[in-house]
Amino acid sequence: MTKSPAIALDVAERWRNSPFRLMRRLAIFAFTNQAAPGEAAADMLIDLPAGELFLTKLSVEVYRLIPVQVA
Repeated sequence: MTKSPAIALDVAERWRNSPFRLMRRLAIFAFTNQAAPGEAAADMLIDLPAGELFLTKLSVEVYRLIPVQVA
């Protein structure tokens, strides 16, 4: 089986647009990969509701995401 960054990004984008928190959390985790475009990761952070960002355990993934995309 071969890896396909384009398919992986498509799946992560679908997770990002899910109405379920768990799926959005998986999307953030997926965007921590160096192969993910920084724009997609930034859009994910911008679109997250502030309450979800700070009032859930999602901040763990967010803190992992920021340094990866800044570097």
